[in-house]
Amino acid sequence: MSELTVKFNSIDLSKLFRVIDIDRADQNEIVLTVKMRTSDSRSMQQNKRELRKILMTDSYCELIFSDEPELFYYAKVVSPFDESNGISWFQEVTIKFKTLDG
Repeated sequence: MSELTVKFNSIDLSKLFRVIDIDRADQNEIVLTVKMRTSDSRSMQQNKRELRKILMTDSYCELIFSDEPELFYYAKVVSPFDESNGISWFQEVTIKFKTLDG
């Protein structure tokens, strides 16, 4: 089975994280759980900064998952993702998206 990928606003986010779980049970919210791994803490901070720059937008953007490439959602991030994991080179992050029209 191939690895799940995510595109947000036409940007492939696969270089920044690996998808662990996609919860689409609520039609108005998608919860994405991902793992971020780098070789050192500096690289992790750069990746998190790049991810925040891409995700934190005021407008709704196309959100596409590789397991359903024919579908897309108009979504925006509800709140900044939690970065509280204490390991500097490894993070498990939950990202919550609000979607339009379920």
